[in-house]
Amino acid sequence: MDPEQVGTLAERALEAARARGGLVNVEDLDADEAEQLGVRTPEEHLVYRWSAAVPQRFHSACLNDLERTPVSVLILEWAARPDGRNLVLVGPTGVGKTHAAVAAVRPSFERGLSVLFMPAVELFDQLRPGGPEDALDALLDADRLIVDDLGSERPTGWTNERLYLVINRRWLDLRPTVITTNLEPKTLEVEVGDRMFSRMVGSGAVVARLTGPDLRRRSR
Repeated sequence: MDPEQVGTLAERALEAARARGGLVNVEDLDADEAEQLGVRTPEEHLVYRWSAAVPQRFHSACLNDLERTPVSVLILEWAARPDGRNLVLVGPTGVGKTHAAVAAVRPSFERGLSVLFMPAVELFDQLRPGGPEDALDALLDADRLIVDDLGSERPTGWTNERLYLVINRRWLDLRPTVITTNLEPKTLEVEVGDRMFSRMVGSGAVVARLTGPDLRRRSR
């Protein structure tokens, strides 16, 4: 598929996601929806699903992008066999945590599993009264959930309760969650509490620290 076709499908996927409150069950496109979106071939359906699942900026993210370092080896090993374990990526702003998170779930997606990307702030907005009725189910049912930039929100009793509900249920169901955060593990533990931190990093979770210059500044 040429880049122009990919871009067109990506735009359609983004429009559909916005129209449905940001949570699109692209696995269940019916024939009419597929026709309206121009999704006709298996390749187009794959592109559409990926475009709807992750932000446009990271559509091209893949494991080959990662430099071969001890940290990237941890991420590669997790991507090959998550086995119900979480992946927690920590490090300062701009070192590529989100890119690595999306790349890490791509092999699972290409094996037919569902992926949902949700910035932490948007996750809590989705779960507030008046949000999409199926928001919680979407967060719990996704085979791979990325919670991006955890710690950017102001923690409250309510946010910690909602986050624990999501992380704990996914942990119980052996559904891996990928978390990116600027917070150091000790600070994150204080923010979310011992009980939730144990669910995040317990049971063999992979915790990888990314370092380096701010890639966003360098690309300007």
